[in-house]
Formats: sequence, structure tokens, C-alpha cells
Amino acid sequence: MGAICNGRLAGGGQNLAPNALLNDGLLDVVLVKHFPSSALKQVVDELKDPHVSGEYVNRMQVTDICYVEIRVKQGVAHG
Repeated sequence: MGAICNGRLAGGGQNLAPNALLNDGLLDVVLVKHFPSSALKQVVDELKDPHVSGEYVNRMQVTDICYVEIRVKQGVAHG
């Protein structure tokens, strides 16, 4: 899961990218890695601290993004 931000706030006033500026030419990216339910508190704590990347939350600033989606189609074996 992730967010690509060009401004500081996301829906509902969530401060996902406090370093984001509309005119700096950068996109602020916040990625949340898959995590076990037992790590939910840690993930929330990492999201609340916008100044560091953690074990599950990774933040970066980039000039461009290339998104690639890979879909695996499951087949049905007949026999």
C-alpha cells in the first residue's frame, strides 16, 4: 500500500508527507510494506513519525515514478 503526495495532507487531514511542497518539483512517496497484524501498532507509530523510514513504512522524495502492474491469471486445469 502506498501514497504519492504532492502536498502535505491526505484525505481527512492525515499528515502523510510533511516535507511535501507543491512547487519543489518532487513527489513524496510513502510505502507501507506487508506486515503481520501483530505489528499494527508499530506501523501506526511509523506513520505518525514522518521524519524517518521504519521497518514497514518507507518514505522518499522522487522526481518521477514508473508504475508497473503485474497480474497473474490463474487457470483451471481440466483432465
